[in-house]
Amino acid sequence: VETAVMHLANAVHVPVIALMRQKNPEWVPIDSAGSTVITTARRRDWVKAITIEQVMRTL
Repeated sequence: VETAVMHLANAVHVPVIALMRQKNPEWVPIDSAGSTVITTARRRDWVKAITIEQVMRTL
């Protein structure tokens, strides 16, 4: 998974909506206050399992 863009945005305090596979519970973004992470329902799912509706609800 390529997370460099998310980490760069966090470093300069740009709000982020990241689409990711299910994450480890101990992992958090660098700037958790400025980040929204949308994850898949199951770890084995691909990111394309995240619906447009899920993303739109976070805006």
